[in-house]
Amino acid sequence: MLSTRFLALALVALAAILAGSDVEAKKHNANCKAGLPWGADNRWASKMAKGCVKWIHHWENAVVPQVEGKLDYVPMYWGPKKAGKWNDRKKWINKHKPNYILAQNEPDVPGQANLSPKQAASEWIKELRHYQKKGIKISSPQIVYDIKWMDSFMKHLKQHGAKPDFMAVHWYGSWKDTAKLKKYIKRVHKRYNLPVWVSEYGVTQKSHGSQSQVSHFHSKVDRWMDSQPYVHRYAAFGCYAYGNAPDSFGAQQNAFFSKGGKLRNSAYSYMYGASGSKKHGKRDATATANIEAHAARSPGAHRHHNKRVHSLAQAIELQARNTTLDPHEDGEALDPLKSYINGWEVTPEEAEEYFNHDDEEDDKENANADDAEHDDEISRLRDQALDEADEKEDELEKIDEVKTDDDDDDN
Repeated sequence: MLSTRFLALALVALAAILAGSDVEAKKHNANCKAGLPWGADNRWASKMAKGCVKWIHHWENAVVPQVEGKLDYVPMYWGPKKAGKWNDRKKWINKHKPNYILAQNEPDVPGQANLSPKQAASEWIKELRHYQKKGIKISSPQIVYDIKWMDSFMKHLKQHGAKPDFMAVHWYGSWKDTAKLKKYIKRVHKRYNLPVWVSEYGVTQKSHGSQSQVSHFHSKVDRWMDSQPYVHRYAAFGCYAYGNAPDSFGAQQNAFFSKGGKLRNSAYSYMYGASGSKKHGKRDATATANIEAHAARSPGAHRHHNKRVHSLAQAIELQARNTTLDPHEDGEALDPLKSYINGWEVTPEEAEEYFNHDDEEDDKENANADDAEHDDEISRLRDQALDEADEKEDELEKIDEVKTDDDDDDN
């Protein structure tokens, strides 16, 4: 058991150290990109309109009333199959003039918008070009994997004298596939030289990831996208309750909510930039306000607090060694009497909920998790398309080199 004296000293150091780490977290999240691809109960939405979550879109429906004015709503032209829904969206667009509109939803997938590149380009011109002329930024169609489809679309759109303002893509694959996700996004940016939105992404059920594996995947790719200046926005597939996913394709472990709308650890990680696991997620975030009272009135909080203080001793030693560390180098000191979660100021009630939060699903490892190679067809097709695109670019570069050599010989 820690002595009262040591606890008091630790609390003083805690405020300084948390101020430094929280300032770093604030700087890391200064340009928030996270959004919500909404599909859950609208009454749950306000629970996630916090931290680094700044925007929202819906596959076909209007703005979610509970977060109107809190999150930037981006309407979507799903495709001609949902023309009635789009007519309703146009009324809202004409009245509010949003900053952005997302184009067709997964036109390269038969079960979704399912359009040929030529059809999609024609629809883009018909339904979206006039909004672009009014100053609204319009995305490319939101493909899932087919780069060749997008190449053809861009050629058809160019024939109309148009191009999108930014590329919007979806990505699904295994929890092991962080490198593949990065390659896909890098390829899209390099190929079209436009900002990229990853407007939907997640881990597939077929990859059989445990909760910790799926959470680690999201934490890793979110931080990577935060660090890429050309990735302007992203929206994780997770707006549903665990056990009630929209389909069998996406893994349950992506879910932001438990049954009844309670926030899961994955939601807190997404909002506040925690590491996304039980070991290094919410345990690393501590309310700085009234922490002794916190520990006294709650056995759960007391347990978490003791874990924090044990690690604090090491942090104090590290800080003593690093004399160049300036926790307020950006000039913004944090108030030790307020509550923060990973650098984000929250209400005492939110800190209490977060501090004592427990997630039954996050404590259960998926029994199906193993190291077997998954047979995700979408991932296979995407890899094939990327490889073919690489080969085509290599061939074009060789042709250019031959032409250059011929020109030199002529001279």
